[in-house]
Amino acid sequence: MPTDHQLNSLIAECWVDLLTIASRERARYPEASDDPASLLGEAMTRVLGQSAPVENAMHLKGLTTVFLRRTAIDRIRRRRVDRKAKAALRASCEIETRPSREREEMRADALADSLEQLAIYDERKAAILTLSYACGLDSDAIAQTVGTSKSTVNRELVLATAWISARLTEELT
Repeated sequence: MPTDHQLNSLIAECWVDLLTIASRERARYPEASDDPASLLGEAMTRVLGQSAPVENAMHLKGLTTVFLRRTAIDRIRRRRVDRKAKAALRASCEIETRPSREREEMRADALADSLEQLAIYDERKAAILTLSYACGLDSDAIAQTVGTSKSTVNRELVLATAWISARLTEELT
């Protein structure tokens, strides 16, 4: 069993070869690391942490090659698990933020009530808003239908949208 000094000398002697092996493994598994030295560092920690002693330079290179491959594969697996966990978290957040069916129905009722109130307040604004959002007509078609100019339709649409938005905010909060 080599002493710490002998092991350090052996690692220093083989370092260039070990970096070459790490570069080759990084090329084989590019998703594992951006830097061969970090891959080698983690692999060397595993090599030195094992119970079997390192016999010589060939043994060190062989063990390092095995642990480089294991390290690269483990890093890829961790990244995939991290991605899956992030995706699952994102999906759960989206599910939690989606409004419930009951909330959707409440919003639809509030919108209908607000639209009725707008019709009482200003029938033309309500008609323009309905033609735009419910029927999907553009400003020109609405102007022809209502019998007014396109600029008036655009102005009334902005005012009606703001009015409805304010009413919905009051009702839903």
